[in-house]
Amino acid sequence: MIIVIGLYVKDLNNFLNYVKAKGCNVAEGPHSVLLDDSEVGCWYILKNSKIIGEIVVHYIDSHYEYLKTLPPQASDQDIIRALLEAEKQGLWRVPVEPVIAVFYEEDVILRDILRYRDEYPDEKTKFWFEKYSTNSSPYKNFIMSSLSTRISILGKRW
Repeated sequence: MIIVIGLYVKDLNNFLNYVKAKGCNVAEGPHSVLLDDSEVGCWYILKNSKIIGEIVVHYIDSHYEYLKTLPPQASDQDIIRALLEAEKQGLWRVPVEPVIAVFYEEDVILRDILRYRDEYPDEKTKFWFEKYSTNSSPYKNFIMSSLSTRISILGKRW
């Protein structure tokens, strides 16, 4: 049995720590930076050294903030400096779409995850989320559109 759920999360770091506090290990998997400077990442949820689920997230983070404050003609050195400065200031991550959690078996963690609620880490992160939400990026609904495309393709095969 596979269980797929969508969750509204405002503070990705807090959410991942919440999952850990519920007795699971969380291992960061692959991630990619999209052309609009948002990111898509995957985290594996493990219990007793066995992967019981995965979390897929489209998010912005402190790197996004620093990149968006650069002028359009910024040099490679300016970009690298901005990314390093973002690292020094501490990493925040805010999902810009519902977090998709896929579980390969039913587990108590599912109930806990469904109860999860949070707020933005601070006003700055809320500002950047709202700014991203109002832009015209073709990646705004990256996960949801990819997921719906895959589901409709699967439906046509059957």
